[in-house]
Amino acid sequence: MIIKSPSPAVKIPDISWPEYFFARIEPYHQEIALIDGASGRQINFDELRQNINRVAKSLQHKGYKKGDVFAIYAPNIIEYIYVFQAIMLIGGVITTANPLYTASELELQLQHSKASCLFTTADLLEKVSPVLETTLVEEVFVFNQGDTANSFELLLQDNNDIELLPISINPQMDIAILPYSSGTTGLPKGVMLSHSNLVAHNIQIEAQQDVVCPNVDDIIIAVLPFFHIYGITVIMNLGLCNGSTLIIVNGFKPEQFLGLIEQYRITTAYLVPPIILFLAEHPLVSHYDISSLQYVMSGAAPIGEAQLLAAGERVLCPVHQ
Repeated sequence: MIIKSPSPAVKIPDISWPEYFFARIEPYHQEIALIDGASGRQINFDELRQNINRVAKSLQHKGYKKGDVFAIYAPNIIEYIYVFQAIMLIGGVITTANPLYTASELELQLQHSKASCLFTTADLLEKVSPVLETTLVEEVFVFNQGDTANSFELLLQDNNDIELLPISINPQMDIAILPYSSGTTGLPKGVMLSHSNLVAHNIQIEAQQDVVCPNVDDIIIAVLPFFHIYGITVIMNLGLCNGSTLIIVNGFKPEQFLGLIEQYRITTAYLVPPIILFLAEHPLVSHYDISSLQYVMSGAAPIGEAQLLAAGERVLCPVHQ
């Protein structure tokens, strides 16, 4: 028996993720794409495009090529998005690691994924350094390190004199990202997702009749981690493809979370059950103006209908699952 969706069939173009992504963000220029929740630093779509291209050209110029695996071991920061999109632009494969991993957990993923390059932050280096000798990682770039030898900032320098060489990508066969499972039934396992997988996911979400997609007027709080597939596909990819502004947040901190919703008049929140329960039950919520919220979704794990309704009453908008 063939099981079909009640929604109409959608056509998935046979193109790479970078082709799709850049076509989708092409209409947006001076509109704000990213805001760092801690510092208030803003990046518009023109700057986003420029920085992705700079990182891609720098990596390619250093000799990285199609099929090379790059690990990102970092919390949510603006630069995460530059790296993520740039790697696919040169045909590389991204494996994202939980920044809360211990050194041994990180070591396992680096070994299994065969990553040759790693992006991380200075405060995580103490967990990175001990495991490098047992992995294939040959180069480490550190975010927010100024002009030091291994600083990520060097990849962002003006390189208009360097040409980005075209890469032939088979969208259905070539791996784009390699996120790892949580390991609940054993060791974490790499999940091979192709360029077509990413394109199809974005189109399928937008085609669902019961899902309200973000648009250029929406402001999304990016509190869920970018290392997780939920943060990657629903917040980063879906949000930017629709011209929304992402408020980048490094982890859930109750007062900061509520304060950012109030400060930036956030309209859209893609969340997980523990945060939904916080919104439903915590007295702190009533001390902030979160009336700007128009769409809240809970994902990644189930939550009861009663909790959804309770959260909806607090945030004054429906909470979907």
